[in-house]
Amino acid sequence: KLSYPLSLQMQGIEGQVKLKITLSLEGQLLSTEVLTSSGSRELDELAIQAINSAAPFHGLEDSSFQLSPKSLSVIIPIDFKLRSAFQP
Repeated sequence: KLSYPLSLQMQGIEGQVKLKITLSLEGQLLSTEVLTSSGSRELDELAIQAINSAAPFHGLEDSSFQLSPKSLSVIIPIDFKLRSAFQP
């Protein structure tokens, strides 16, 4: 289980990470790239860990459309927001 780092909670650090992930048609994670940093290396790494822990994904090989090449890239925004109780 991934959790928001306590040290960042105590500092009120929030942010959004935009990741580009590339998947095979079978749902295997081929690559993960940070397109836009949250401003915190720890939050960026936590976002990558979240994607890695969710893999493999549902495959697309049985879909009614054909993809070429044999992979799909998507951009995923991941927001790190604190409840007001943690903000200084």
